[in-house]
Amino acid sequence: MSKLAYTTANLTDVQLKEQGNQLFVLRKFDDAVSCYTKAIVKNPSNATYFTNRALCYLKLKRWELSCEDCRRALDLDSNLLKAHFFLGQCLIEMEMFDESIKHLQRAFDLSKDQKQNFGDDITSQLRLARKKRFSLLEEKRICQEIELQTYINRLIKEDMERNLSRLKIDDNFNDHEIKEKQQEIEQQCDDHIKELNNIFAKVDDRRRVSQKNVLWWIYRKCKHTTLCICMYRSTDTQSYVSLIKFALTIQTHYAISIYYFYYYFYLLFCY
Repeated sequence: MSKLAYTTANLTDVQLKEQGNQLFVLRKFDDAVSCYTKAIVKNPSNATYFTNRALCYLKLKRWELSCEDCRRALDLDSNLLKAHFFLGQCLIEMEMFDESIKHLQRAFDLSKDQKQNFGDDITSQLRLARKKRFSLLEEKRICQEIELQTYINRLIKEDMERNLSRLKIDDNFNDHEIKEKQQEIEQQCDDHIKELNNIFAKVDDRRRVSQKNVLWWIYRKCKHTTLCICMYRSTDTQSYVSLIKFALTIQTHYAISIYYFYYYFYLLFCY
């Protein structure tokens, strides 16, 4: 039997919690977990024991175990501020940003209702969650745009090849006319690709500017001021309208598919 097991054998759940608190202060998180676990065995209806153990798991970077304890605490008391706060932090580490923001916002609201002062602890985590969520979504959008740009470039080139193939079997033109038509088709393809790539470049430029606006908005929103200058969606609107117009100017079989592709992205970025 370990020394800790021997010294805690006859303690009440409250005494076990107090001993766990002392061990936590000494940064002996594993031993503190042991004490809180024994307290839970003796009194499983006390939500605080679960949040105490959750905090130990949080310090030990055992995110799943910490989440589990926070959820068990919230089952016992849905208004337990620390459970929402710790759960929000764990969910950030697990990249579950939407749920993290929900619990951190709830923790902030409870801190105001209960008049508990957490300083900038909650709001700083809320800012972090929103920033990471934005970065993750931005990463996905960039990947989608690259795929889309590549896809449409390929469609334009394939259409050029089809037009050139038709031209070769067309008996209505002599060799000189065929050569001129070939140059015209190739030039049209180059122009379309250049225009498409220029539009995507403009989207990238606007993203760099609007990203700063979003991060500033996140900061101000977490400070709960009335200022809101989030222009990320709206600043891209013009570029996406341009993309739609560009698709409609291409008189080929794929114009409609491009239109719907860009209309989808227009909605995605401007909702």
